[in-house]
Amino acid sequence: MSNLVKHQAYTPEDAEAEATDMDRAQADFMKLGEGRTVIRILPALVGKGYGPNKTSPFKTVWTHFLSKPLSSETLSTACPSRELNQPCMACEIANKLKAKGNKIDTDRAYQLFPKRRVYMCVIDREAPEKGVQVLGVGKTIHESLTKIRKDVDAGGDFTDPGPEGFDIIIERKGSGLTTEYTVMPARKPSPLGNMEWVEQVPNLDVFAKVKGEKLAEFFGLPAVEEKQISSKSKLRTAADDMGDVEV
Repeated sequence: MSNLVKHQAYTPEDAEAEATDMDRAQADFMKLGEGRTVIRILPALVGKGYGPNKTSPFKTVWTHFLSKPLSSETLSTACPSRELNQPCMACEIANKLKAKGNKIDTDRAYQLFPKRRVYMCVIDREAPEKGVQVLGVGKTIHESLTKIRKDVDAGGDFTDPGPEGFDIIIERKGSGLTTEYTVMPARKPSPLGNMEWVEQVPNLDVFAKVKGEKLAEFFGLPAVEEKQISSKSKLRTAADDMGDVEV
């Protein structure tokens, strides 16, 4: 009788599937411009979904957007604490700043804390020739989309590639921290059109990568003393300089 712990065999078929996933991980990014944008959100492939039930088309990643004062150096990385349940230097510093209780340090703590980024595969209805693209949004748009899905009367499964599915309209006004978004379903359902798009969705797990070494370098490991982040030097998030980033 074998004393080996029961395990899952890693087969050549598994390796081939991984290689296919890596190939599919490459996709162009779509940015939401000023005004009206019409998109079709693609469904997740069977067994390739996200969320608690592994069926959602949305990949949620808690991401640090960091930049150094008086420098062009920036860093975006998935949060080690949120994604791997490991210590996160950015979160530790942010918590120390927040505990001080004054407005300056509280604001800087917010800039260091991770922001919710939600990735999805979409088709730009105004530029379908671009094929499958990845769109990253913040909580406002994501929460609006989940409300539409839960609304059995005015919403439904907008990812359905068949005739019951429908497009999503996103209106953007303003820029930077004053950006506002309005999300609404198209009035009439419509089929996706090109069913090959569904098979071309990339693997969104790549956005959950934790850049541990780069995060350490950013804060000057092996140790970051509190004096290194004095109130006189304001850390800003990369998102502050990106009008299309909704946090």
